[in-house]
Amino acid sequence: MESRSVTVSSPATIANLVCGFDILGLALQEPYDLMTVKLISEPVIRISNTDSFGLPTDPAQNVAGAVLKAVMETCKRDIGFEVSMEKRIKPGSGIGSSAASAAAAAVAANQLLDGLFTTQELISLAMEGEKLASGSRHADN
Repeated sequence: MESRSVTVSSPATIANLVCGFDILGLALQEPYDLMTVKLISEPVIRISNTDSFGLPTDPAQNVAGAVLKAVMETCKRDIGFEVSMEKRIKPGSGIGSSAASAAAAAVAANQLLDGLFTTQELISLAMEGEKLASGSRHADN
């Protein structure tokens, strides 16, 4: 397999807009996260961080890891991913830090897999990351 990688910029979001609470939302220009994902032929997920937030690198405890695990289970290919994350959205800030990681992982994996997933499938995959972060599958960001 040819080794390929993609870098995704994923923005902070606000989804709690007055009467449209969790229905209306918008992406912010800043802050945003950067995630580089590399497709590998070994069925593992390796995560490294280039920031100082100290988020887990264990895929079972990392939002991006949960999404990429779901990608691997769904596509049923003998693949894996190496991820380098630079969080610029402070975790726990209320502006979609976990959603940015989940969305970036889903979009990056889809790009590396030549657009295998539909938009609805990408949302469902990203919701696996939100389930890890908050205990429930939701797509409010």
